[in-house]
Amino acid sequence: MFCRPSNGGNGGKRFFIYIKKKCIFVKSESGLVVQLNRTSDSGSESRGFESLRGHKMDFLKNIDSSWTLFLDRDGVINRRIVNGYVERLSDFQFLHSVPQAITLCKKVFARILVVTNQQGIGKGIMTEEHLSIIHTYLKEQIPEIDKIYHSPYLICDNNIMRKPNIGMALAAKKDFSGIDFQKSIMVGDSQSDIEFGKNANMFTVLISETNFPTSADKVYPSLFDFALDVNKYFTKI
Repeated sequence: MFCRPSNGGNGGKRFFIYIKKKCIFVKSESGLVVQLNRTSDSGSESRGFESLRGHKMDFLKNIDSSWTLFLDRDGVINRRIVNGYVERLSDFQFLHSVPQAITLCKKVFARILVVTNQQGIGKGIMTEEHLSIIHTYLKEQIPEIDKIYHSPYLICDNNIMRKPNIGMALAAKKDFSGIDFQKSIMVGDSQSDIEFGKNANMFTVLISETNFPTSADKVYPSLFDFALDVNKYFTKI
């Protein structure tokens, strides 16, 4: 059923509420879907509800030149190889308008950092040297990227440096003392990216061309679409 928010909130816009696999989802009239986890025993709000509140306030309006942008690599910057890895430079292909998108983002954010899981190294499929060649090329093509962090560990290792654990975020904060996670955005194309951002108390953006339930604060079909939206708000300041 359609329900209006209590107290006439959000301008009286309607939301469709449904339950799937014991999870509660809210779908707005615009098609945006947000997952609401159940409240805890203490009655506190879940992260999902905090995410919905984020849509109402629209955190993009609060961005200034002190904010930090964290980016996943595969599926956000370059084409993801399904069931495989970007093992060599010839495998690396930029997604549409990504260099332009990052140039636009650099006009807004104080720093742009890439955080990427690369367990192909841990599996012995590729080496640190192969990855270094790829990342050197990436930095040459997009010098607006301040630093690239990677995790070579396997999923089963559960190493703090592997997303969704926040080791790479903590390493970045050590390198860049001006980072405030509450003034940071994590942009990724997977649930582990979104969990990484939330675990570090960042805002989160999912890059996806399909509409499926997510706990991310916002969803865009591409990094370029996100960059355009950020600049739209930033130029109004």
